[in-house]
Amino acid sequence: MKNGYYLSAEDVSRILNVSLSTSYKVIKKGNELLEKDNFQTLAGRIPAPMLEKMYFGLNLSESEEMVNASL
Repeated sequence: MKNGYYLSAEDVSRILNVSLSTSYKVIKKGNELLEKDNFQTLAGRIPAPMLEKMYFGLNLSESEEMVNASL
């Protein structure tokens, strides 16, 4: 990944360890979510923070519950 704000399908594929066709589906879904909130999107690209929110984002209360459940 180049140090950019927008990720390409190749970047998404590497980050999520999925096929290129799956990464395009992920990008499409993320862009649909952004468009619902009236954000501009770029076809075939997704903002890095959106990908993080979709796949890696946990709110604090969820992560605390997970830690407590593992004890």
